[in-house]
Amino acid sequence: MRAYPSSQDASGLRIGVVVSRFNDAVGRNLLDGCVAALARCGARAEDVHVAWVPGAFEIPLAVLGMARSGRYDALVALGAVIRGGTPHFDYVCRGVTDGVRQAMCETGVPIAFGVLTTDNAAQAGERAAPPVGRPGGGAPAPINKGEEAALAAVEMAHLSRALSAPPPQSAPSPQPAQPQSALSKSAAPGASAPESAQPRSAAPQSAASRSAAPQSAQPQASAPRSAAPGAVL
Repeated sequence: MRAYPSSQDASGLRIGVVVSRFNDAVGRNLLDGCVAALARCGARAEDVHVAWVPGAFEIPLAVLGMARSGRYDALVALGAVIRGGTPHFDYVCRGVTDGVRQAMCETGVPIAFGVLTTDNAAQAGERAAPPVGRPGGGAPAPINKGEEAALAAVEMAHLSRALSAPPPQSAPSPQPAQPQSALSKSAAPGASAPESAQPRSAAPQSAASRSAAPQSAQPQASAPRSAAPGAVL
């Protein structure tokens, strides 16, 4: 299997951000999280361009214009659509999602979708927590969908460039170890050969094992038999 590499390094990338002014507090928190995430990934402040639009329904036109300009490696769409008592919510949600998707497919510029579509304001606030740094003590990190959209935009900027060529060759997988004979053992220091392949004389014996060996297995020596301590006479 060959896989395209993944990167969240924003160094040298130019990112455009479109933010809906409607539900302003939520939009600003999303933008803060997006900008903070891009900075952590190495993006320069002067390479992050922000465009404000009146509402979520106007986001597609803005991202399409920025994508067509050719100035940006990736874009981020941010905003919040909160359900009310009329079908207006459904029409706006469909319009912004379809419009952003169409702009991305027409231009080939990655557009990360960070527009919240929630049932109430509390749900929107939970997903647009102010970026206050990473908590300690095992506490869960606050959720900010602007941050998540920024990371997705950076990753897709790299992937869209890489897709013009085949994925790189993967590193060769390690081959399973093959049993070695006694002759090949010297060519692989530290490797052990199967017991059946080793000559019996290659296994050194301790003093205790020598004394337990049968007398017939001991080599004939010219030295007196008393020279082998512990041997059975």
